Amino acid sequence: MEKQTIPTSRFSRLIHPMPAFLITCAGQDGQPNAVAIAWLMPVSGDPPLLAFAIRQQRYSYELLQENPAFVVNVMTYKQAVEVLFCGRCTGRNVDKFATANLTPVKAQAVSAPAIAEALAHVECEVEAEYEAGDHVIVVGKVVAASAKEGAMTGDFRDLVAAPPLLHIGGDRFTTSSGEVSEPDVGMD
Repeated sequence: MEKQTIPTSRFSRLIHPMPAFLITCAGQDGQPNAVAIAWLMPVSGDPPLLAFAIRQQRYSYELLQENPAFVVNVMTYKQAVEVLFCGRCTGRNVDKFATANLTPVKAQAVSAPAIAEALAHVECEVEAEYEAGDHVIVVGKVVAASAKEGAMTGDFRDLVAAPPLLHIGGDRFTTSSGEVSEPDVGMD
């Protein structure tokens, strides 16, 4: 099979789909915000660390500078509209929780909100940051984790009961079944 040349500006489309999450945070005023993130990965088991990439211009990055704590909210395929909406607008101008019908709840261990409707929560304190081109890599130390009853089968996520939300790129999502959706959030 011959290979076609892909512009290096589109290399990330070759490694997608990636799981899509909503990361929640709050500044000093306590106002909750959510940002859609697909570039997230575990980086250490001991101590438990994860990392995600975010642009410095994002409102959520600004909030992380004020309050270095966040929650990774694990969303399901059925929540693609909410995730896309939170990725399409800024919390500087929009109350994303109210508009997307998401409920902020107190996290177990960090001073950032969680999303009640999420499948699971991974609570983190910012451990380090590294500049990486047009993004910053934020490393978080995992201090608490929880999931809805039935989300796990033994030590693994139940992909039937809790199908993952996978971001293909742009406005496109899929799940482990291969079904593809392009939700319309009415912002065009």
